[in-house]
Amino acid sequence: MLGKFYIMGVGPGDPKLLTIKAYEILQKAAVVAIPYSKQEKDSVAFNIVKEYVPPSCQILSLLMPMTRNQELLKKAWQEAAAQVAAPLKKGLDVVFITIGDPAIYSTGMYIYQELKTLVSELRCETVPGITSFTASAASLNLPLALGTEPLLVVPHVVSKERLKGILAQYPNVVLLKVTANFPEIVTGLEEMGLLNKAVFVSRCGQAGEFISFDLKSLDPRSLDYLSLVIIRKEGVR
Repeated sequence: MLGKFYIMGVGPGDPKLLTIKAYEILQKAAVVAIPYSKQEKDSVAFNIVKEYVPPSCQILSLLMPMTRNQELLKKAWQEAAAQVAAPLKKGLDVVFITIGDPAIYSTGMYIYQELKTLVSELRCETVPGITSFTASAASLNLPLALGTEPLLVVPHVVSKERLKGILAQYPNVVLLKVTANFPEIVTGLEEMGLLNKAVFVSRCGQAGEFISFDLKSLDPRSLDYLSLVIIRKEGVR
């Protein structure tokens, strides 16, 4: 019988925010698959769950390049899927862990698509987790949206003009992966008169968590990759 593939969200960083369901699955896991990049010293996802993984569990490291080149990414997903398929075909359950929630920009979903071409009758279960932006809002006692207000989550802001267009339409916005174009974000917010309606959060729930309401004072060169900005026109305090 084929093993089962789990795509597991492990939350933003605090091990105590792992769900009970995720904990129970990890306790029985035969294989835990960990995505990592050459730039990472440690796997953030594995650091969250390592105390819950049994000593007998096999660790499967999956190299994921930090790039937007679709050809390189596709190749990495295919190679990772092949690595995961091997234990599945031996009847072992494989748990792919990802920070946050698997439904929000997770590599696990790409690997799942590739796995379906390699493993017939693949059994898969997605285990939800707490996202970085909901955890960040919770740490600030801040609502992301109220009543009928819309909320927009943006994975990458390419320019201040794009940001200004978004802010003209939405009262509540979450910007992810903000470090690449942080100066553009600050300028866009300033030109829209919304700098005081934004908050910067880095490594929420982890050692080194950092929160700032003064985005203009931050040095873009020193910002952590795991950073986001929450913008709420009704205020963030």
